[in-house]
Parts: sequence; C-alpha cells; structure tokens
Amino acid sequence: MSLQSFAKMVAKVLKRRRYTGSTPEAPAVLRVLDGPLCEHLPQDCPSYSLSPQGESIRLKDFVSDMAAVCPSSSGCLPPGSSQEPAGVALPRAFAFSVGASTGDATRDPMFANNARQRICICPWDLTAAACCKMLCHEFERCWDLQPG
Repeated sequence: MSLQSFAKMVAKVLKRRRYTGSTPEAPAVLRVLDGPLCEHLPQDCPSYSLSPQGESIRLKDFVSDMAAVCPSSSGCLPPGSSQEPAGVALPRAFAFSVGASTGDATRDPMFANNARQRICICPWDLTAAACCKMLCHEFERCWDLQPG
C-alpha cells in the first residue's frame, strides 16, 4: 500500500467513521470508536501503554510472566488453532496502546485512561511498526508458533 492510498483510507475513516474496503456492504475493517477505549474492552482485560518513559521491562520475561500468572482455564490462542501448547495460558484479551506519532504519544490525554500500566520495551523512541513487530514476535515465541 502506498502512503497516498493509506492517507485516502484514513480520510474515509475519519469522514464516514468506518472503512469497509471494496464494497459498502462488507463488514467494517476500521471504525472510529466513541468514548473511552476501556468501554470497548472486556472488564478484566489487562491494558498496557508502550512508552519510553514507562516502567522498564524485558519483553520476553513480561510475556512469559503473563502466561504464568493467568489461570490455565482462560487460555488464549489465535482463532483457528486446534489446541493450546503445553504450559501456555494467556488472558482471553489484552490491549497494548502504541503511539503512532513522533515523541511519546502516550502522554496525550487521549491515551491517559486507556492503559492501566505504562511499560518501556526499549529506552529509545521506536516506530509503532517496530513496537508491534517486537510484541508479535514475543507472543509467537511464547505460543511456540512456527512460521508456515
């Protein structure tokens, strides 16, 4: 996708409050959520904000600790997975707020109530893409998912 087509898609989302892709009848791919984000998440959903000024953590240990603390009855795997790998138990839902602008976007008042804890996975500013890639990699490692 080019930057120009991405900009057009974002403009449509902001104007129509949703983006359906090729046909208007299709389910929304993106949509604008009203009100605080926590109203749209499950009540017991742990939420974290990624910030260079947050509590410094080792992401590998953090994901492993999430698996160790959560009860095994509430395990989580991506949809379509047949069974849970041995020793893996993650909450049914979890949320990470990742800023998509320069600087620490999590200091913005819009982010203030979205996360229960601010964490730092790297002391330097990272792009949102790098943060998401690091998160995905650690969850794939924890779930023992092999590239297919």
